[in-house]
Amino acid sequence: MIARCEVEEFTARLNRDFDATAKPALSSTRSGDKAGGSSLPIVYFGDIRPALDAADFVEGLLIENAMSVVYGESGSGKTFFVLDLALHVAAGRRWRGREVDRKGVLYLALEGGHGVSNRIAAFRAAHPELPGTLPFAVVPVSLDLLAPDGDTLRVVEAARDAAERLGVPVGMIVIDTLSRAMAGGNENASEDMGALIRNIDLIRQSLPAHIVVVHHSGKDGAKGARGHSSLRAATDAEIEVSRDQTNGTSTARVTKQRDLELVGEFPYRLESVTLGTNRRGKPVTSCVVREVDPVQVQTDAAGLKVLKAKEALRQKLAAEDAAVLDAIDAETGRGFAGATITAIRKTLGWGEPRIRGVLARLEEDFAVRSCEVRKAKGNAAQTKAAGWCRVSIKQQCEIS
Repeated sequence: MIARCEVEEFTARLNRDFDATAKPALSSTRSGDKAGGSSLPIVYFGDIRPALDAADFVEGLLIENAMSVVYGESGSGKTFFVLDLALHVAAGRRWRGREVDRKGVLYLALEGGHGVSNRIAAFRAAHPELPGTLPFAVVPVSLDLLAPDGDTLRVVEAARDAAERLGVPVGMIVIDTLSRAMAGGNENASEDMGALIRNIDLIRQSLPAHIVVVHHSGKDGAKGARGHSSLRAATDAEIEVSRDQTNGTSTARVTKQRDLELVGEFPYRLESVTLGTNRRGKPVTSCVVREVDPVQVQTDAAGLKVLKAKEALRQKLAAEDAAVLDAIDAETGRGFAGATITAIRKTLGWGEPRIRGVLARLEEDFAVRSCEVRKAKGNAAQTKAAGWCRVSIKQQCEIS
């Protein structure tokens, strides 16, 4: 926890920074109006100009000094997605065809640094063209970003220390995850969520930096991220990550943008990377994100839909075949050589065209054959009628 004297010292420094930077700006925005006496920045109608360039350090996706939330179910691949994006920011490398401004990144691995370390090592192995060092640092400990005397100020100090060491200002901080940052707080309570948001804002505005919060979906994924609605209200950008269990493809979709166009869908797969062996000689692996062509995803989905339709049809036909064969067996069990169309209709309640269609298919598969069925009418002599008989295994071998 932070001592009271440290809090007071930090507050005093913020006030000094405000005096040095904000007050001159306030004076310029008053446009010489001394009578107003307002301490707030005022921009008058005639001075307002359009903002043509958003400060989006990831083109069309993330804005400087803002907050974003990336959420998804456990196992959806959301942490891999965020880490891949953060490392591209640290490298200043184009991401998904978008321009990226290079910034220092501080990754708060609140769930432990072991898994993150392996994921970073996998990224490095998969991208040997990158320089040996990037302005990227990890804080691998649990932190309390909820309480007023928690670790909020320590995060600001850590970001400033990292900036000195990296030689690049920290412009992006990842909080992984929100649940760990709340340190036992209630995600569903407006008071606790509001306190967390205020502390995130303090970090964001003190540096300044963009804050990415990794979060979980609620029990009902259709209702969005878990917890109180004030989180989404405070978020500038929101990205939902989901995973298609049928083909292993994850997709990150932009579901909210405050100041940018609401577009963006990023499919990807996780590719395994072997990092080495442990002390027992077993391979140690992690994964890296591999971009998937959206068109290919749609093609795969369409192909899967066709396969499912074919399988459904196959099952339907198989059920019809079995029903007709059972009807023939029922007549055989009553002492007849086979079954007439009339008998099958009586058993199944189907129309004659449907029955004949199934019989034609079964005949083509050598499962039945047309035959003469002797049918008794009371005590009268047996009469002959056209019918269908099962083909025995021996007969099938002779036919083939």
